Amino acid sequence: MISLIAVFSFFVGIFYDTDHFADTFFILGAAWRILEGLRPVIDFGHFYGGFISETLSWTMYVFGTHASVFYLHSIFLGCALIACAFLFSRTHMSPLGFSGVALVILTLLLTRYPLEFNDQVIRVISTHSFFYNRFAQAAMFVVTLFVFFKNDRKRREVFGGGVSGMLVGAVCLTKSTFVLVLPGLFIALLIMRRWFAAGGALIGLGLFVLVFDPNLQRFFGSLDYALAHVGESNGIMGLIRKSVQIPLYQPVALCATLFAVALCVKDATIRVPVASAIILAGTVVGMTATMGGNGSLGQLALPTFIALCIGCAELARKHSAEHEPVIRYISVILILAFATPHVANMLGAAAEGYSRKSERLIEHGPYARYLSVPEQQGESSGPTQYEMLADGITALRALGEPSQWGVVADSGITFEHALLAKPVAGYPLWQRASAPELGPDRALSDDIDIILLARGEAFGATSILRSKMTDKFTVCTISNYWEVYAHQRLALTNCAKGSN
Repeated sequence: MISLIAVFSFFVGIFYDTDHFADTFFILGAAWRILEGLRPVIDFGHFYGGFISETLSWTMYVFGTHASVFYLHSIFLGCALIACAFLFSRTHMSPLGFSGVALVILTLLLTRYPLEFNDQVIRVISTHSFFYNRFAQAAMFVVTLFVFFKNDRKRREVFGGGVSGMLVGAVCLTKSTFVLVLPGLFIALLIMRRWFAAGGALIGLGLFVLVFDPNLQRFFGSLDYALAHVGESNGIMGLIRKSVQIPLYQPVALCATLFAVALCVKDATIRVPVASAIILAGTVVGMTATMGGNGSLGQLALPTFIALCIGCAELARKHSAEHEPVIRYISVILILAFATPHVANMLGAAAEGYSRKSERLIEHGPYARYLSVPEQQGESSGPTQYEMLADGITALRALGEPSQWGVVADSGITFEHALLAKPVAGYPLWQRASAPELGPDRALSDDIDIILLARGEAFGATSILRSKMTDKFTVCTISNYWEVYAHQRLALTNCAKGSN
């Protein structure tokens, strides 16, 4: 069902946002830059190591650059993680348990309701932000299952450890602050004396680093960029406090998980694997503390709770423990309580987006089937970012062939992917005034041909762009929402200065 919703959205549906417009354009914009040959962090600034944007660029290369390719990318990652879970647990899990694993993974990767939101899932929300967070949780969900189940064959231990090491490497290159889970995996395996698994994990991690980030330049560079861009808003004490708050924010699920674990460890033979999985789960909760803002607690703990309950249920089944049915019921209830609202929201978002397809403003290009209708639209009299995007595209196409130009703008809007234009590596995809690329000692990139500045109220980078523009940029045209400045080297003959 979940995959069918995503496939429908890819082929005939609408790529629909009700929130976090800028996040969508950040993820897709980074993928477009990579597709054009740039390397994340190394060639252009990126908060994260760029693993998600890089794999998304591969999907773009095969299936096209339209925004809806995001859904295929999500399905492919979900299928890969489900395959890993199957390799880890095919001899350890029941069909019911594995079905629950697959459902949780697909829910995490395809939901349009961020787990960081504190509100209940009772209204239609459609946003594609925080995908990197959900991938990390899905990957660690799979790795936690590996920790639960020890294989008797050394070869399988090495292979499973190798895949786990690669997954942890992918998580760390998804977002550098997720590195907390790296020691958690090795501590968990060493406590169980799974030497071959730990060795395999080390080999897998090494292979991943060798292929994706041999000098760790992307890992450390993304961390430095994030700190320079947004500052150290979350100190160590703040992260510790949030790590405690995240599980406490779901008290019913927390109590149910503790009860399931308590029943499971009554069997002394399975206490060590359960304890090891709990240690890894603790580092996963620490990882989630770096997701979203200080107050973003939401459902971040639920995937970890579910992983613990599924693992306990399968271990109890394998050892014919007396309380296995109770633990099983708890895991099933948690899975359904987590997945059902998200699946319902996915259905509602797909239907709502399709019913509003006539409201689309862009006819051609990667965003021809994209629609953004912010939830809070009625509270503001100004244009939405989507309306500004469409207006800017129309204005630029009236001037010539914008795909040949380096185009930048303020107001949290990027035109590179929308126009399939050449990337401007020296301009930030996320336009905070604190972005290193906009620092006082940095001139504007020579690759910039067109600058769009929002009319009226200044947003983010507006004043900085105005101060850095040289006299080589002159007003070419004025649209409903933009002042369009063109570099003199373009020698545009169809500028209409002062027109509207």
